[in-house]
Amino acid sequence: MSSYEFPETITVRVTGESHCKKGLPYEIIEVDFKEYVKSVIVNEWGANWTELESLKAGAMAIKTYALYQYERGGKYGGYENGIVFDCNWDMVYNPNIRRPLGDQAVDETWDYIMTVDGEIFQSHFLAWHINCKDWLGKWGTCMGIWNT
Repeated sequence: MSSYEFPETITVRVTGESHCKKGLPYEIIEVDFKEYVKSVIVNEWGANWTELESLKAGAMAIKTYALYQYERGGKYGGYENGIVFDCNWDMVYNPNIRRPLGDQAVDETWDYIMTVDGEIFQSHFLAWHINCKDWLGKWGTCMGIWNT
């Protein structure tokens, strides 16, 4: 893990849906980067998740994934086009759902990111680790939420 200076904001393609479908309309909003991570953790790990260490692992994965996309200009053609979607094509972002334990996990890990050879780690996560092998096996950079 390395220390890193984070961007202040990230742009998000907001559909208002947790499951993306091709052709969904969206608007692009700019969000405080730390608030973005806090709004993703409970939507991905679950609002009733009680294991702080698991949430910390999630906070690291979410933050590192978003930063990896940010540093590369996103998957959608640059900052002004939205770095990430708010749905399962990237990570589910809903600013209306937050929990103190999720915020704590983000706060306690905020100063760190994961790197490989000095480069930001391309992190991924899915519900179960077995799905990582099926969906993302070629990268070997995926963890299962229910395995944390």
